[in-house]
Amino acid sequence: MQFEIQIIKWLQSFSTAFLDGFFKVTSYLFDYPAMILLALIFILFYKKEYGVYFLLVELIAALLQYVLKCIIARPRPYLVSEEIINMLQAMGHSFPSGHSVTAFGMALFVGYIVFKSDKKTWQKVLCYVGLVLFVLFSGINRMYLGQHYLTDLFGGYAFMFIICVIAYYLYPYYLKLWAKIFKKDIPKAKE
Repeated sequence: MQFEIQIIKWLQSFSTAFLDGFFKVTSYLFDYPAMILLALIFILFYKKEYGVYFLLVELIAALLQYVLKCIIARPRPYLVSEEIINMLQAMGHSFPSGHSVTAFGMALFVGYIVFKSDKKTWQKVLCYVGLVLFVLFSGINRMYLGQHYLTDLFGGYAFMFIICVIAYYLYPYYLKLWAKIFKKDIPKAKE
């Protein structure tokens, strides 16, 4: 854990009033507000049933990661080391990072849509690079603010990957339920 504290201290060595404010604002915006906005974009411009499923998966993941945090009860870095500055009041425990769960879920859902699209290869690659940068930035943000260790981030990514794999296999059943509830034809499961 000491090497993780050193990483956070190194990131915080770049602290300025501007960066502190920037990371605080983006920490808030890149979490639930971004998730809700993405769900609305899916619902309004892609497929309603997909947007609702995305939101459902993200909310279930948030609930499960909260339970996991309570079970593991790992203290946040600023509580373990006096050298870590707590730049943002956060509640609860450290592992896994909820922001990482949310960000990785958004990246996986968008990445899947891009993968299935008929976009040119260079466009897909550009999108994937943007998604990777989004996830990396989200993680650096949480460490910079003194809220999470590197392993909290990796734990969040692994946790959400497992949730999304399960969600992928459950999606056809969800579509059948959607069709039954709304009395519509079942959309193609692959999209």
